[in-house]
Amino acid sequence: MYNSKTMILSLLLIAQYWWQAMAADPIPMPFTGQLIKIVDELKEKVARDPKLKGQKLKFTQINSAIDDRDAANSVLKIESFLKSELKSILDSKAENTLEGKVAYIKPDSGDNRGFHVLQIKLVASGPNGKELFETIEREVNDTDDINAFLQNTIAPSSTKSYPERNADMHKARVSPKFALIPGSESRVCAIGETRYSLEVRRKVQGKGESLPVPVTDVDGLAFASVDIGDTYEVFLYNRNPETDSVAKLEIDGVDVVNQFNKDITNGQKFPGYFVPRGTKEQPGVHPVPGWYHTASKAPGVPNAFKFKVNKLGEGVASEVGLRSNVGGITVQFFDACEPNGKLRNRTAGETAKGEGMQVDYDLKPVVVATKPTSIISIRYTRTPE
Repeated sequence: MYNSKTMILSLLLIAQYWWQAMAADPIPMPFTGQLIKIVDELKEKVARDPKLKGQKLKFTQINSAIDDRDAANSVLKIESFLKSELKSILDSKAENTLEGKVAYIKPDSGDNRGFHVLQIKLVASGPNGKELFETIEREVNDTDDINAFLQNTIAPSSTKSYPERNADMHKARVSPKFALIPGSESRVCAIGETRYSLEVRRKVQGKGESLPVPVTDVDGLAFASVDIGDTYEVFLYNRNPETDSVAKLEIDGVDVVNQFNKDITNGQKFPGYFVPRGTKEQPGVHPVPGWYHTASKAPGVPNAFKFKVNKLGEGVASEVGLRSNVGGITVQFFDACEPNGKLRNRTAGETAKGEGMQVDYDLKPVVVATKPTSIISIRYTRTPE
């Protein structure tokens, strides 16, 4: 028979376990969803504020409190998204300015208390620099989104709890590590996940044969030496015999398949490059020779543009009005299948647009998983301005 003290203790333990269970899985806050909320909030403030009615804002930049090594390129993704979604209220000649702020923090209060998250907000200021208003600080807690933003190399777990995934994500940032496919000096993969890998192949000054670039370990980060004037290709490998993959590739924060894509209809962007399933001995491979433009081939008309390393300020990131001071190549591999197929069960220097060329593209309809199986990053060295 329980006495009163035992009952009280039991109830306290139950309450403690209940609280831990509730705290273990915060409300999902994905990257794009939080940016959309920021955009909607800003538009509403501008529309309702009589002082700003009819006025435009001049977008300056995103100020990052995160180590440049980890997120300089990813900041470009925020800038690109905001410039696209806020173009109706932006004007480069406006007197009022708009800047963004992003940080990687561990809140001590709120829904994400005790977890590492991204925090983003926008601040509008008048001509005299006086702050007019700022948006609510939005937090991104989706670990896959944060891994990609920080350019971590990691194989995200589909079975671990959220606290475990969050801890793995933070560990990948503060103590980065990568692996190489056995027998290779150039094919980078995540620790414990050799089924997916990334390789850079370089043509010195754009001439001769494209050769694999051996990577160097710099404080746990994979670096490939590609110099100003070189062109290069990116090779994506899938050694998983069970499933095909779609690879989302970004260079200097710019989406390779969509930035210059003229085949996009109704605003529906391409999910990435199809990488067929393979084996350890014969991996499925998709070479990416340059920026995708179109699948159409017309005589003498390029449908892709080479990856060419230029000085800072002369690459694609600058061309689209963005900024970068680190060369970074990041790929996310997602499970994929035919439209009538079934996905596996899972629970949880600048690169410029070089000369045009013709590439044989095959547009393939597939169903793509929402969570990546592997995220891999290679930094590339580059002479500064």
